[in-house]
Amino acid sequence: MSANPPAIAAHPGEDDALRGGASMALAMLAFIINDTMIKLVGMSLPLGEMLMVRGAFVVVIVTSLAAATGALKHIRCMFSRAVGLRTMADVATTFVYLSALLHMPIANATAINQAVPFVIVVLSAIFLGERVGIRRLSAVVVGFCGVLLVVKPASSDFNVYSLFAVASMFTISLRDIVTRRIPAAVPSSLVALSNALAVTLGGAVYTMFEGWRPLTVTETGVLLACAVSIAVAYTFMVLTVRLAHVATTAPLRYTVIVWSLLAGFVVFGDIPDLTALAGIALIAGSGLYTLVRERRLKARRAVSLRSG
Repeated sequence: MSANPPAIAAHPGEDDALRGGASMALAMLAFIINDTMIKLVGMSLPLGEMLMVRGAFVVVIVTSLAAATGALKHIRCMFSRAVGLRTMADVATTFVYLSALLHMPIANATAINQAVPFVIVVLSAIFLGERVGIRRLSAVVVGFCGVLLVVKPASSDFNVYSLFAVASMFTISLRDIVTRRIPAAVPSSLVALSNALAVTLGGAVYTMFEGWRPLTVTETGVLLACAVSIAVAYTFMVLTVRLAHVATTAPLRYTVIVWSLLAGFVVFGDIPDLTALAGIALIAGSGLYTLVRERRLKARRAVSLRSG
């Protein structure tokens, strides 16, 4: 997805799984609403112009949120190395993912991004020295097979935008790994503000090469709605973490695939073929297994530490 949940360091006192799960599903719906509107307005507007205008709206919204919560007192945190690296990865993600989204079915682009956990497992093993057992490794292999079924590199539908969608998996994974390095004391709103400012600036630079087309009132309204939908998604993500433990709600992230399939069919008339549907099923199934497996491993480590 083009939106990116901020780093959140909250911990719920009680695990309200029902409300937490509902909040997660609503957050995923808000992200898909944003992607759907971007895809619609992208039929007439250049990418850079869209990012610049939408980004300006997001900057206003996030700055207001940061001011209301007192986060602006810690604005120097935005210039830390970890936040800067995450911001660069986020800008790259936004450009490659939206480039792919504008030229391929929304469900396909969304499903490919759900393979991010597999990339994180591989990168964590390579760069962070984390141990990966045969079960998780098997899930990773199955998940990547699902990506190949969605992308279909041997078919006539394969093009450079399919590669952009795959590239977004790696930029998102890099962004999420870097996010782990951001201290919990850094307010989430400042991380989001850094991203919004950088994307807006990137869009402005891109317009120098693409050109600028005067916006209609409708297009301006749609881009404002995109910014609001991202803010709503962020709000529900924060609410999710406050209501329930991450391990409880993480599987509900995959509701984004259901929302994207519905949006693709209702708005764009897209119906994935059987091969793509099989790939989407493999990605979702392997991803859910990976989440459950990691949850069990963390529980075992916690028990081991307490007993030690």
